[in-house]
Amino acid sequence: MKFSVVFFSTLLFNLGALAQPSGYNYGKQVLIQDSEVSGTADLVNFQMLLNTIDADLRHVSSGGHVENTNGYDIIFTLDDCNTVLDHQIEKYNPVTGEYIGWIKIPNLSSSMNTTMHMYYGNNSVTADPSTIAVWNANDRAVWHMNQ
Repeated sequence: MKFSVVFFSTLLFNLGALAQPSGYNYGKQVLIQDSEVSGTADLVNFQMLLNTIDADLRHVSSGGHVENTNGYDIIFTLDDCNTVLDHQIEKYNPVTGEYIGWIKIPNLSSSMNTTMHMYYGNNSVTADPSTIAVWNANDRAVWHMNQ
């Protein structure tokens, strides 16, 4: 009987480790194909631009699942679904679901696909999660030319 309790506890822990972050009602997998990564070496702390229009990313008042009108409740995690990635929102349109943002990926593999997750639909998020930690000391300047 002791074995089954240990096994059951381990199973619950592993299932919980892959669950989406608390408070988030929706999620999508983001797959970056290794064939899209230039060169043969992995890219470390790579800043990836995500530019998408998705009906699910519209604000709830426009028929989508995002709770905050500024898109603040959109976050990104590693494939483990727990490690939240630094990101910076460049543009969010709550009516169309257009999202443009920069995501810092700790390791972008050149030899195998990289998977991360996007979560949204958390009505308790009110603060902008954007951070300049997306950029590093080797970046001399960052200009967002959207105006």
